[in-house]
Amino acid sequence: MSDDFGSKRSLPRVAVVIPIINEASTLGDTLGALLEQDYPAELYEILVVDGGSSDGWRGVLASLNAERVHIRVLLNPKRSTPAALNLALASTDADAILWISGHCVLSPNYISAAARAFAEWPGQVVGGRLLVRGEGVRGRLNAMVLSSRFGTGMAPLRFEARPGATQSVTFALYGRRQLQKIGGLDERFRRNQDNDLWHRLRQTGASFRRVDAVATYLAPTTFAGLWRRAWGNGSWNIWSQRLRRGGLNWWHFAPMTMVGSGVLLTVVSLWIRPARLVFLALVAAYAALAIASAWSAARSARAWWARPILPFLFLIHHAIYGMGSWLALLRPVPTVRRGAERHLEPQSLAKGGAAP
Repeated sequence: MSDDFGSKRSLPRVAVVIPIINEASTLGDTLGALLEQDYPAELYEILVVDGGSSDGWRGVLASLNAERVHIRVLLNPKRSTPAALNLALASTDADAILWISGHCVLSPNYISAAARAFAEWPGQVVGGRLLVRGEGVRGRLNAMVLSSRFGTGMAPLRFEARPGATQSVTFALYGRRQLQKIGGLDERFRRNQDNDLWHRLRQTGASFRRVDAVATYLAPTTFAGLWRRAWGNGSWNIWSQRLRRGGLNWWHFAPMTMVGSGVLLTVVSLWIRPARLVFLALVAAYAALAIASAWSAARSARAWWARPILPFLFLIHHAIYGMGSWLALLRPVPTVRRGAERHLEPQSLAKGGAAP
């Protein structure tokens, strides 16, 4: 162990929790980065919580040299992310829970940086800087949309980079007892469970801290994947507010406002000329912002070829996101349907442990 860590007795034991459903295409990168962490191997374990995958993801484990780090597989019949976190919470006695996804890659110092901050500032939720990376032409374009303030809003977790106190962090390290105290995650949430969790933690006095480490989110590799994500997030912005008020900011509802204003002005402009002028002015303003944002995103990604494409992707992304929100007003909050909890048979793990 490096001297930088000091005494092992002062360091928390960490359980890295990865909820998955059919993420074999990216899980190898996620696990590979976890096996290369500079944190003492005996002080962290990996819990892969499978919600009934059918893509043969266990073959990924067989290809890894996982002897150094203990890996366990948990089976999640409810198939949702909150249920996966709660299952992991009840299955470990680690001091801290690091919640990540099966499509992110952590820098080698991520666990160590978060763990040191966790030990130094008890009660704080700790995470690193978020970057977005895409593979292939469509994946890179999707990453540029998700890396743009115009594309996804002003959330500090996406765009703040300086270490220190912040409003929220993603792929974060939480105290196990801290999560148990509030009853874990709310399993009614199928999306926005992180925003809801942060809101509830703030109400208990918890604060957030960013450390000098990087989590890289692997963007969807198809436009359909990006648009499904936009539709689901837009819908759950409405449904999550029905379940519990708070946790969201104005930018979560900006696409909904854009779509609603566009439809309203289009209809009114058929009879009122000033409404037509207002509509055209808003279209011109949106186009100017989209073009400027496309130029900035393409320059940051060193992909000048993307400049004429990105404005249209911004528009489609915002429109689908906004329509998801509007239609959610007319639909009840989704719940787990009777019979949806499929039976999962325990299977042994090739390396590093076994399913409980």
